[in-house]
Amino acid sequence: MSVGSPFIGKLADRVGPARVMTWAATGTLMLGIPLFILLNQFPTLLVMIGIELILGVLATAYFAPLTAIMSAMFPVQIRTTGLSLGYNIGVTVFGGFAPFILTFLISTTGSLLVPGYYLVAIAALSLGSIVVSRRVFQQR
Repeated sequence: MSVGSPFIGKLADRVGPARVMTWAATGTLMLGIPLFILLNQFPTLLVMIGIELILGVLATAYFAPLTAIMSAMFPVQIRTTGLSLGYNIGVTVFGGFAPFILTFLISTTGSLLVPGYYLVAIAALSLGSIVVSRRVFQQR
């Protein structure tokens, strides 16, 4: 992610951060479940590395322009507070509780594909949020 972020940032400057994030969320939405099916059927090191690289590129494409789009949502007077609260609450709720939620759901359902479904659900929620932010805040 550290290596790819400057390149994604340059792309986001050219085409717009919301557009890059939309591509990343759509890619995650389309690939989330197939990648977890592949991982469950072929749990080899090479497959795991490949999936991690794909998800890493998608995550980089989503998170690199995130601060640009979020900073445009807040007036200058409250930008730091709004950005930090918005980002940290999201990370805590959707990332911090993810191990607990996924462990519970896997033990309840018995399906090892639950992390893929969770990832796709979060990508769908993110895609909806991007659509709203593009309309409300005129993001490109």
